[in-house]
Amino acid sequence: MAHPCTATKVLPALPLLGSALLSDGELDAIFDEIWRGRAEGGIRRDKERIGTGIKSVDEALGGGVRKGKGGLVAISGEKGVGKMGLSLCLLTTSLLSSPKPNSYAAIIDITGNLDPILLYNIILSRLQADPSLSPLVAGETLEDAATKVLERVSIMRVFDLEGVIEAVGEVRDGLEMKAKATMPTIEPISQPSEIVPRSVEVVKEAPKKIPKTEIADSEDEDEDMLFESAPTSQHQAPSIPSPSQPAPDSEPRQPEPAKTPDIPSPSAEGKTEFILIDNLAHVLNPLLKNDHVQANTLLTHLLTTLSHLTRTHNLITILLNPASAPRPVPSSQQVQQRPSPSIFSSVPVIPSLTLLDRYVDLHVLVSKLPWREIDAKLRYDGDSGRRGRNVEMV
Repeated sequence: MAHPCTATKVLPALPLLGSALLSDGELDAIFDEIWRGRAEGGIRRDKERIGTGIKSVDEALGGGVRKGKGGLVAISGEKGVGKMGLSLCLLTTSLLSSPKPNSYAAIIDITGNLDPILLYNIILSRLQADPSLSPLVAGETLEDAATKVLERVSIMRVFDLEGVIEAVGEVRDGLEMKAKATMPTIEPISQPSEIVPRSVEVVKEAPKKIPKTEIADSEDEDEDMLFESAPTSQHQAPSIPSPSQPAPDSEPRQPEPAKTPDIPSPSAEGKTEFILIDNLAHVLNPLLKNDHVQANTLLTHLLTTLSHLTRTHNLITILLNPASAPRPVPSSQQVQQRPSPSIFSSVPVIPSLTLLDRYVDLHVLVSKLPWREIDAKLRYDGDSGRRGRNVEMV
């Protein structure tokens, strides 16, 4: 007896997430490559913006920092948060964004903490990621290209506010001298020469001799002398044309067309396009304690000069500024604390020089955040010491 066929039940396919097909490392590599192409393309399309090469930061800045109007930027943060590294990334992009090596940078180092090796490594890593940023010549390596880029950075070590002002003045003089050297010279339009009338000979009559029997009048002598001098001056009319005047019988020359001034070719030396100052608070805080009014006056003059210099010469100027947590106010004192400049409640730090906000075009506050969720719990719950685990910050 044949058994009836049993129907096989088909179950629906289980959904498969895309994240299961690729690991986190592969996804990060894909996104980084896509973003790098977008970032480099954006740099080539928008020459007025300089990016950092860091995806999240460039997105927050709208593609980067704008040159000229909008180029005076303050970067504040606690020690070790990476504000120097962020500034050097902007500097590297500025040096590599030009097709020719005509972009220079000036670093005014006040603290003495600048590490040229760090800057060299940032340049080298950027060239390794995209060698087309600095085409190599025959027999040249990426290390050689990075060294050539680093040679376009001028480092000025100063120790006080007067040295900062002198360094800024030196950069300004170099920019103004460069601007005067590249200005086109316009030749004046030659004007048509005036027609010189023909010289007419004047026949001078012989003076009438006075008989000896008559006494000469003094007034008559004066009149004779007057009439004698006038024809003489007329007789000495120019008969030989000067080189700038046409001959008497020649036709007047037509005015020559105005010459178009030649556009000067960019100099091989280039010009400074990036200024980094680290940091003004190091020399201003002692002055603020001694004479608050004079220190604010000097800082106002310096910031006004930097703002004018940045906009006039289409620069990017970065001012590094430390930040620290506010001091706790005793409960007995009724003092209203300043609100935190950050929208994140976990960032209590306040920039040191508050006067910068009046003059800078952009103020960036850099801080560290926990890397993972477990780090955040350990950070904000205060259990890192009990569990024996260090909190990873980024």
